[in-house]
Amino acid sequence: MTLSGNECEGMKVIENRCLRVNLDPTKGLINVLDKRIGFVWKQVFVKESDRMSEISVTSSDKNSVEIKFKLATPKTPEGVSLSMEIILPTEEADLLIELKGDRDIDLDGKLIFLPYPFMLEHGFLVIPHCEGLLYSIDDLSLDGIYFQVYSTAGLSMPWFGATDPSFGKGYIAIFETPNDAAVKIVKNQKNRITAQPVWIPSKDRFGYPRRILYHFFHEGGYVAQAKYYRKYAVSKGLFKTLREKEAENPNVSKLIGAPDVWLRGDLDKVKFCEEMKAAGVDKMLISNTHSPEEIRAINALGFLTSRYDNYRDVLPPYVKMGITGFEDVAESMLEDTFSADFPKDIIKRRDGSLELGWPARTDRGIIQMYVLCPIKALDYARHRIERDIKKNRTARFVDTITAAPLNECWDPEHPLTRTQDREYRYKLLEYVKSRGLIVGAECGYDWAVPVVHYFEGMMSLGRYRLPDAGHEISKYIAPPPEYLKYQVGEYYRVPLFELVYHDAVVTTWYWGDSSNRLPELWSKKDL
Repeated sequence: MTLSGNECEGMKVIENRCLRVNLDPTKGLINVLDKRIGFVWKQVFVKESDRMSEISVTSSDKNSVEIKFKLATPKTPEGVSLSMEIILPTEEADLLIELKGDRDIDLDGKLIFLPYPFMLEHGFLVIPHCEGLLYSIDDLSLDGIYFQVYSTAGLSMPWFGATDPSFGKGYIAIFETPNDAAVKIVKNQKNRITAQPVWIPSKDRFGYPRRILYHFFHEGGYVAQAKYYRKYAVSKGLFKTLREKEAENPNVSKLIGAPDVWLRGDLDKVKFCEEMKAAGVDKMLISNTHSPEEIRAINALGFLTSRYDNYRDVLPPYVKMGITGFEDVAESMLEDTFSADFPKDIIKRRDGSLELGWPARTDRGIIQMYVLCPIKALDYARHRIERDIKKNRTARFVDTITAAPLNECWDPEHPLTRTQDREYRYKLLEYVKSRGLIVGAECGYDWAVPVVHYFEGMMSLGRYRLPDAGHEISKYIAPPPEYLKYQVGEYYRVPLFELVYHDAVVTTWYWGDSSNRLPELWSKKDL
């Protein structure tokens, strides 16, 4: 399909070797002709999309066009002034869209639903939620699903895409400014679903320019999209191979191919490990070791020794806690929380209330935990790890740090944007790695790949885990239909994260969705 002269009439046109982009300056909509195959990608309005008003073209040349417009907000119904630049940055099939405005514009909590989404009538949305999945464009039951880009309840990598049913043509959309962004699955006027980019205020303000990079494919489907993002990740410094990490820490060789094992109750861990070694198991990660003697004996067998750790969830100082069967977890939670300056070091919401963390199940019932501000977390990590390092464990699992959403903190003593939260989390993981430890983290964000050796939980699609998987790890629960369709369904589950990072980080199933949790599905999980 090509554009006729009438369709081009009144349009602003930019063009390179692969693409011709037509902007309708009355609506802010664009069409993108992929000249290699003659296919036109059309933007469409959806019910969530923001409507631009008072649109005018401010600049235009052969490779870019910029418009300014008004966007209504709760505080400014007449509209705040923004601009959008549409750029062909290379001679390849790349299209960059940048949304700009005064950094101090008060959005009053308004989410910005721009640019408009591209429509595909048949095929799949490509969603890197944890390991990755496909959503059928015909499935209207998916309308309204919302994925934060800054949380592994959302996306593990800051992109989404679309592909036709034959896995040929498609596009990838990369959030170049991902820390205050999301994507919403929405129904369009043709009763198909599409993916709407969403920009979130930074501390209530516009904050900074927002950029999204599209690349259009004439073949290759989701595999080509993942390969494109891999090259992009390398160019942005998000990539470090396991072999490079092994050169820094030879224990990485013990991790590759090792099962991640949590041992419960009164089981003699040393005896268990000796039996496994005698049975021919050469590699194993024992994730909850305790005494120096136990650690020394397991290290001597050539296995990795680790422990649970957490620098996010904090107990109030008046709580005395015990978790039956999980003494190592209790030790970690109690060890420094009583010395934390509570509530001074806790994240404050906009209204001054404390940010809620994990609801811990204890032998005293549910106890609410609170979120430690990441600005303060590194000091606690240094204190705890330096005191603990003499036990000679070879690994450490840091819970929540690459699973929980990035936060803002409104405490004037330690204010924090989501971008700064990410920076502080990275520094903490970098410090753990600097102590010669194999670093594990929960679920996983790709920005942490350079400083993490394994992501525990990446292989489990968070949205489709078994009910209560964060608390219940052993009781049999019949898998619901969506679990069978997406979590282990080979038609919709796709290895996007592995296609990008298979040689950079080890991934495992989530502990409440482990490979041996559902006997009837072991074979599928072993694929």
